[in-house]
Amino acid sequence: MKKSFLMISLAISVILWLAFIMVFVPTQRITQPINEGILEGKVNIGPICPVENPDVPCPVPPEAYAARMIYVYKKGQSTVYGQVSIKSDGTYQTALPPGEYTVDLKPNGIDSSAEVPAEVVIKEGEITTLDINIDTGIR
Repeated sequence: MKKSFLMISLAISVILWLAFIMVFVPTQRITQPINEGILEGKVNIGPICPVENPDVPCPVPPEAYAARMIYVYKKGQSTVYGQVSIKSDGTYQTALPPGEYTVDLKPNGIDSSAEVPAEVVIKEGEITTLDINIDTGIR
């Protein structure tokens, strides 16, 4: 019984001490400067099925986006700096340090796109948009 009382007293003391520190000890808020920009966009894939009606296109299945990848290179370099997955709704987004980049697409099969490769400039705290249309080659 005596040990139990001591343990409870010790626990209450620790809790009160922590509460005192949280309330009365001044804290400094540490803020990290924004030092990145955002590259984002929408990827459109089509046609998905042969003899597609332009007014009623076939829906793009999520697997079609998952099968493709966006590659980011530092301008003038051939080593991949980053890879960006395309979400199931066709959007993508990634944070990058400020600089000049080349954006390209890892195609799937006979895919092609007139939008990539593309040169983009990422600025600190800003959003750069690059939409990409992928022609699947299905006819």
